[in-house]
Amino acid sequence: MDIKKLLNSPVRGKTGPILLVVVGCTVIGGMALWYSPGNAASRYRRMSLPDLKQTLDQNPNDALASRAFALRLGREGDPETSQTALRSAMALNPDDPEVATRLGELLMRNGQSVEAFQLLKSVAGRFPKYLPGRSALGSFYMKNAAYVHASSEYEAILAQDKSAADAWYQLAVCYQHRQQSSKALSAIDTALRLDPDNPEYLVLKGSTDVTVGNIGAGIEETRRAAQLAPKDVAINSALVTLLLNQHRSDDEVALAEQTIGRVEQLQPDYPLLPFQHGELERIRQHWLPAALYLEKALVATPRQNETYFALSQVYRRLNRTQEADRMMGIFQQRQQLDLRIGEVRIALSEHPNDPDLYAQLANLQLRLGDRDGARINIRAGLAIDPANARLQMELRTMATQVPSGKGTRP
Repeated sequence: MDIKKLLNSPVRGKTGPILLVVVGCTVIGGMALWYSPGNAASRYRRMSLPDLKQTLDQNPNDALASRAFALRLGREGDPETSQTALRSAMALNPDDPEVATRLGELLMRNGQSVEAFQLLKSVAGRFPKYLPGRSALGSFYMKNAAYVHASSEYEAILAQDKSAADAWYQLAVCYQHRQQSSKALSAIDTALRLDPDNPEYLVLKGSTDVTVGNIGAGIEETRRAAQLAPKDVAINSALVTLLLNQHRSDDEVALAEQTIGRVEQLQPDYPLLPFQHGELERIRQHWLPAALYLEKALVATPRQNETYFALSQVYRRLNRTQEADRMMGIFQQRQQLDLRIGEVRIALSEHPNDPDLYAQLANLQLRLGDRDGARINIRAGLAIDPANARLQMELRTMATQVPSGKGTRP
């Protein structure tokens, strides 16, 4: 009905007052519905952050407003303020799995591993059908290299929703880390059937195919991923790495060089570029420029073990035998430390409240030069036992340790 046309019609004298009453009742009814308790959740979703804050200032015990404010702030605000808001929302409604999951994810990003694990584990246990909670717990396990436990979470998700493409992808990553290549291929194939043009899925498919010996297919899949995401630095870099490691012809080496150029255009300071340039020169047996690039790579990515190995080979070609032996020694030592870190992470996934395991992990990470990782694990261990002697010792070691300027020490 066109209200304006009727009001201006010849009979408006008779209908006008009636229509005004109708319009007024409609407006009043709409406002009543908008401000009704039953519409609070919808209303809060449409409100701005400042309006939500004002609502909470007026009624701090409004659980729905607190929830809407916390979730919005988690997406748009700074971590510290978001954490406070999420905790407040949880206090008002401890049975909200979304708020608890968001808080757990935030704690995980902030390095508060112990509390994050306890919270996410609780959500998965109390709300087993809340799939985002199980996915967040899976991510926690993956971050801590607990791939067996992560697999269980993603399998639980897929038991409820077989169309969850990302769960298939994450499960494939877990299987690959567990060296279960056939399972990894099956999982990533399923993910690609659900989302055939996902570049990240194609990269994983490519690396898994290479693992089982399908090198041609792996290169083609990774190349297609780079074509689908021409401005994605990480995906293009993955193509470079694969071509440098698995090239079968001069054309593939040339494609690696071309893709390195694309990465340089996208991000000139990309940390892997010195190593990739060095590997390209090593493949072409240009030993001196290879050495120069790889020495730069030691500064740019000192924690990349492959750099030490490659440099040892180049130094040997240049008859710099003593330096070659030194680089090989560092490479082998770092490999052993990586293996030990993997063992401690597995133990930590079984005993997440053991502060001594956090101390062991921090010690190994410091020996590898991973100060950020060590700091996170020292903080996590101290949250369990603030007086732990081993953690206090690692904290003192980190405070006095001078990072190597060229990254050549393990």
